[in-house]
Amino acid sequence: MIMYRYTESKNCKNQIKAIYEVNFELTKSFMEALKQFGELKVLDFSQFSPNAKVFFKVTYQDMYCIEGTLNEKLLFFSCKKTHLHFKDKWEKFLIEEAHS
Repeated sequence: MIMYRYTESKNCKNQIKAIYEVNFELTKSFMEALKQFGELKVLDFSQFSPNAKVFFKVTYQDMYCIEGTLNEKLLFFSCKKTHLHFKDKWEKFLIEEAHS
């Protein structure tokens, strides 16, 4: 079973910039679990409009960034090429979350 579809932008020299299309909807519990990767910031525009989205972003220093939207299935991951071990940790996390 495929847990995610991976697409990488090839035009970045020092970073990988990737889009992960996961086979599950992003929930609040998923967003909370992302705290293990760094500082979580949430932009909740639903307080202004019931149709607005809730965006989240997790960063760790200037090494990587994970972004997404609640109730969607896309995640955006960028990482310096000198820190690719974070990509492996991230993908392992995605597989574990898909099984939970």
